[in-house]
Amino acid sequence: MERTVKRLLENECKKHIKRHHKRLVINRSFQQKFTKRTGQKAKKKGNLIPGHWHLDNLFNPFYVLSNIDCLTYTIAKKIREQTYKPKPCLINTIPKMGGGDRKISVFTIPDAVVAKYLYNVLLKRNFAIFSSYAFAYRTDRNAHNAIEYLFQVVKGVPRTYVLEYDFSKYFDTISHEYLVELLENKLKITQRELYLVKQFLKYDKAEGTDKYKHKQFVQNSIGIPQGSTISLFLANIACFELDKKIETEGVAFARFSDDIVIICDTYDKAHKCANHMIAHGTFSGTKINFRKSNGISLLTEDKQAEIRAKEHFDFLGHKISNTQISLREGTIKRIKSRISNTINRHLIHYPGKYGFSKKRYSVKDETDWDLVTCINEIRRYIYGKVSEKQLSKCLNDKNEPLVFTRCMMSFYPLVTDDYIFRSLDGWLCGTLDKALNVRAKIIRKHVSSYKRPTKEKLISGDWYKSKLQVETKLPSFYKSWIYTRKLVKIYGIQKFPNPEYY
Repeated sequence: MERTVKRLLENECKKHIKRHHKRLVINRSFQQKFTKRTGQKAKKKGNLIPGHWHLDNLFNPFYVLSNIDCLTYTIAKKIREQTYKPKPCLINTIPKMGGGDRKISVFTIPDAVVAKYLYNVLLKRNFAIFSSYAFAYRTDRNAHNAIEYLFQVVKGVPRTYVLEYDFSKYFDTISHEYLVELLENKLKITQRELYLVKQFLKYDKAEGTDKYKHKQFVQNSIGIPQGSTISLFLANIACFELDKKIETEGVAFARFSDDIVIICDTYDKAHKCANHMIAHGTFSGTKINFRKSNGISLLTEDKQAEIRAKEHFDFLGHKISNTQISLREGTIKRIKSRISNTINRHLIHYPGKYGFSKKRYSVKDETDWDLVTCINEIRRYIYGKVSEKQLSKCLNDKNEPLVFTRCMMSFYPLVTDDYIFRSLDGWLCGTLDKALNVRAKIIRKHVSSYKRPTKEKLISGDWYKSKLQVETKLPSFYKSWIYTRKLVKIYGIQKFPNPEYY
């Protein structure tokens, strides 16, 4: 046990230290870019050390790493003697994408390691009992598998019933008694492991650093901690009985965490599955949010259907119909927001608020260096590490080897709707063109001879005349989508990360 705990401690510390170093590098890079763009010296930020590191030394990876042998011995000894108890955790509140807040539990590094140790042991021993339709928090399945499976079920089927129920704050309201009963009766678990799980259910917590400093802790009495590794295992176990009951109805379904979509060929089966969902809420202490739940719908293109019908259903940031997989409006909105922020930061925000460095525009060859950096950052987001030249060569030459890259498109490799990406290409060009109009008014106050490229030259990249070799052709969502589809055929879907929705 000592060797395992020590290895996990080292890995956890190195992970946090790497993140901290990355923050420092990003801050240094920001200061350099600020000076280049504005000609002014950037103000140095204050203390860049995360605030919660000062709350307890065990939050600090440098401290934990320097005392790793002592901590390893203590942790292993307490686990054996069943006296281990997590230190109070910090609750951080972050906004959810769909509105509302999500409370994230930040445990000390030793507690995070014990949770991970417990997760690894329990998952390995109980892996076989999980439903084949549970796709979350597993090594052999991911969100893409769930999306692909659902599409294959409904593809080409003119009429089928779809169940969509949304649990209200599922992880915050799961009954501890229900979880413990499942662990004792359905799983292979030792008394020592059961003791540890109970400790991570009834942990002490404080919301915000101020309450933590003043030791205003309260004991958790309901729900599982979001942010702890053991919660990934408990989230699947909480739906164990629900999965089994739905399976007995002979229907197809996919569950990713608490997001579940059920496909039925008859209304009778749909009605029975709906009863299982509602009953599960009663047993587990959770409640179905009927305001957000669509309930039972008929998936069909027939607009004269006898009951409430829909042409598609939403799942993990995607829209799935019986003809194609597309992107949800919310997903498209996030993509546009990300690129809009990049364009605004490079072209408008800095010169408009802080001033403009004349070195950023070359009058001789009419090169706008802020536009160069803007286009290249957008390209990295859409293409990843693949250059425009590499991507075009691979698409035009079948014998050219494809280079795997992680980019925005690699989160959505199963999308079959090409119209979405053609539309995004048009939106990108139009947005950049409008931003350049605003930029031109700002820059001409400093450089009267400033000339902005036309829309045609913006697309082709022909506006760039400097001898320094840089790609300035506007990147294409559509080309990246075609490239990603080819990568799926070669590397398979498992290599791609889960959708950005999660």
